Amino acid sequence: MEVLKKLLKSERLINESLNVDSEKLRRAKRRQERDERRANTGNDKAKNGTQVIDKKVEHILKKVEKVKAMNPYSPKFLGENIIYPQKKRKLFIRSKKVLNLVDLRDEVIKASEMKKVNTARKKINHLLKRNRYNPELRALNGIQLFNDTFQSGLDENKLNALQRSMVETASAIHNGGISIFNVNWFIRIYLKYLEILHRRIATEYNLIKTNYHFQVKQAADELHIALLQVTSMQGLQKSMSGLTVLNTRLKDSVYTYNCITKEEITESAQAMVKGDNQTIGSGKTANYIIWVIITLSSLFARIPMLEDLISDTMEAIPDISRELTLQKKMVGTATRITKYQLALAEGDREIISLAALNLYKRCLDIIKMYLKGVTTLKKSYEVDPFLKAAWIAKESNGLFDPSDYRQMLEEALELMEKVIRYSFDVKDSLELATKLQKDISEIMMEYGWLK
Repeated sequence: MEVLKKLLKSERLINESLNVDSEKLRRAKRRQERDERRANTGNDKAKNGTQVIDKKVEHILKKVEKVKAMNPYSPKFLGENIIYPQKKRKLFIRSKKVLNLVDLRDEVIKASEMKKVNTARKKINHLLKRNRYNPELRALNGIQLFNDTFQSGLDENKLNALQRSMVETASAIHNGGISIFNVNWFIRIYLKYLEILHRRIATEYNLIKTNYHFQVKQAADELHIALLQVTSMQGLQKSMSGLTVLNTRLKDSVYTYNCITKEEITESAQAMVKGDNQTIGSGKTANYIIWVIITLSSLFARIPMLEDLISDTMEAIPDISRELTLQKKMVGTATRITKYQLALAEGDREIISLAALNLYKRCLDIIKMYLKGVTTLKKSYEVDPFLKAAWIAKESNGLFDPSDYRQMLEEALELMEKVIRYSFDVKDSLELATKLQKDISEIMMEYGWLK
């Protein structure tokens, strides 16, 4: 009996122990499940936080790409193919009457002065239905787009509309719409576009320049380069003297409003070589046509997106005389200066050095081929390679090996001595050469190469 009681007591203790252990296990399991839920909740929050950051970065990068795409630093900005399609000539069909756009042009000018509400936009749209690829009409369309944008309040939100105006006007000039009137308007639109684009890029840059994310940092660096490029392009305002002279001397003349065709350019070049200043086209003369084209092309050379236009226009001038070739070379040199300045904005030392060296060698080659042994320099296009070679030599301080750079500076000094000795009646050439001579001498003294 006593044994039975002991057995029952022992069984009860075992059951109590098992119950206690089971309870402990249940409590431990509940704790584990609770900890897992907390951990999962924390992971979800981390994932959601990462997703929020990723979306924010993605939004920033999209805005940066959109702004960068509005930078007109190359011909690609105008589009892949901006050349108007050629009309197929049909036999026995009379050609269309030439459009008279004098009254419409006056109305567009009045619209720009905001003298009164007019119907220029309605008339342009009506004419475009049947004359879609008329360059003079398309130029007026681009100008009126600018007027419409300006009158509706030109602000940061108008940049897209201003871009359409600029591309429309530039495309018209590309397709035979070269006239002083059209170029004046294009320059006005272009500079206004750069002004607003500069503010837009600066604003976006300031918003992200301190962001810690590596992709955003990279995007900020790219925006900073774009900002420097736009600033460089705005330097066009300092190169307007040639256009100012054209506006003054040819005001309200046939050269102001009538477009100059490639055929007229070629015919003028051939006439000048023969010494025949004949009338070409509608009252134009050969020497004035070449003067206008070279002056406008020298201006275009400061506008990176018009590089293809310059090449196309220069091809219309045959290399049939030293004078014509040197004028073409002068325009080409101006184009390379613009490329050098854009390289400076990018900040890549290798690209900068290559652009500087190419420009310097180009100038020396021009002198060797066309100006070797000359004892008089009477024209700006004759002095140009001398001055540009010295200028880029001065600018190249720190870019090249010291021995190579010393040789470059010594050559530049010799070139300036020739300009000072042989240039006659070329505006500002003596002053520029004297200043460059002084600047180069100072650099050589700093290096100990000149005493």
